[in-house]
Amino acid sequence: MVVTHGPFPRMFRSLSTMLPLASAPLSLRRLLRGAALVLAGLALAAPAPAQGGRLDQLYVRDSKGSVRQVTGTITEAGLDKILVDRDGKETSYENDRVDRILWGQVSPNFKEAQAYFDRGDFENAAAKFEAASSDDERTVIQAVARLSAGEALLHLSATDPTQLTPALAHFDAFLSKYPNNREVPRARMLKARTTLLRGGAGDVKKAGELYRAIFEEGANDPPTVGYDRTECLRAGLEAARALTAAGETLPAREVLGVLSGAARDMLAAAEEGSSARVRLAALSAEAQLGEGYVLLAGGQARQAETFFRAQLQNAKNGPAAQRYGALLGLGEALRAQGAGDTGKLREASLHLAVVAGLDYTDRDRSATALLRLAETLLELGDSDGAAQARTRLQILADQFGDTPAAAPAREHLKTL
Repeated sequence: MVVTHGPFPRMFRSLSTMLPLASAPLSLRRLLRGAALVLAGLALAAPAPAQGGRLDQLYVRDSKGSVRQVTGTITEAGLDKILVDRDGKETSYENDRVDRILWGQVSPNFKEAQAYFDRGDFENAAAKFEAASSDDERTVIQAVARLSAGEALLHLSATDPTQLTPALAHFDAFLSKYPNNREVPRARMLKARTTLLRGGAGDVKKAGELYRAIFEEGANDPPTVGYDRTECLRAGLEAARALTAAGETLPAREVLGVLSGAARDMLAAAEEGSSARVRLAALSAEAQLGEGYVLLAGGQARQAETFFRAQLQNAKNGPAAQRYGALLGLGEALRAQGAGDTGKLREASLHLAVVAGLDYTDRDRSATALLRLAETLLELGDSDGAAQARTRLQILADQFGDTPAAAPAREHLKTL
C-alpha cells in the first residue's frame, strides 16, 4: 500500500558550531552529528512501500481525538471531503480528520516508482511516477503520482540543481489539474520551496509571494478548508525570510506583524506542555527575530547588532530556535560592520560557527551560517583562511544541497 499524509503536513523545518579554528576537526564532527539529528524531520514526504491488497485504508480521528481505521475504495480525495466506496455504499469523511491514507490498488508503474524511491534512485522514481500519472486506472492515484514525480526530482536536485525546473513543472501540472485535491496545500509549499531553491532572477521574491499566499489561507477565521493554520503560519515565516532576502522589506514587515499576532493568540490557547505549544513557541520566537533581519536587509547593521544582542539575552530560557536565530543574526550584523575591523570579524566567525555546528532546529539556518562563516574566514585573510573556507563550503555543497545556501557555496568553490 502507499501512504499519503494529512491535509497539510510540515514538509520542511526550515526548512539546521564549529569550535574555534584551531579545533576544526572536532567542530566538523559536531556539524555532521547535528545535521544527522534533523535529516529525518527534513526529508520530503514520500509514499510508503506498496504492500499488496486492493482496499485503501484511512486513519480517521473522531471528535475525542481517537484514531480508527476505515477500509474501502477512495473515489475522491478533496480539500473538504474524502469519499469512500464501502461495499457499494459511498461514505464521506472530513478531510481535516483524516490523518493519513494507505493506498491499496495502484498500477505497476507506481509500485516500481516507490521501489526506486526507497532505494534513493530518484531519477528512475520520477520517470515511473510520471508514467503512473497517466496510466493508472484511478484518478486519485494519478494525482498522487504526479505530485510524487515532482518530489522525486526535488530530492534529485540536491545533487543536480538542473532538476528544479522540471520539478516545478510537475507541481504546476498537479495544481492545474487537481485544484481541489487534499494535497494542494502541500503541493503549494513544495512549489514555493522549489522556486526558492532555484534562485534565479526574481525567484526569491516570487517564492516569498507564493509562501505569503499560503500564509493568507490561514489568516482567515476559520482558515480555508483543507489548510492547517499552524502550517500556514510556518509559510508566513518562510514568506518573511524570502521577502527579506529579496530586499522586499515592507511586505516582509507586514507579514511579520500579522504572523506575530496570530502566533501569540494561538500560543495562548494551546494546551500547556503539548507538542503544538512547543512548535508555536518556536514559531512565535522566530517571528520576533524577523525585525532584526529586516534591519540588516535595510543596511542598518549597528541597529541590528543591538537588536540581536537583546534577543540573545531574552532567549536564555526560550526555544532553541530563538537562540540560534539570534546568534546567526548577530554574526551577520557583526560581519556587515567588519570591513577593516578584525575584531568584529572574529567575533562574527565564532557566532556563525556555533550555529553552523549546533543548530538542530533549522537546516536552512545551519547552511546559511556555514556559508557566512566561510565568507568571513576569507575576509579575515588568515594564512589558512582559504583552506578553512573551502572545507566549510564543500560540506555545505555535499550535505546541504537541499538548502538555498548551496548554490552560492558552489559558486564560491569554483574560485577557490
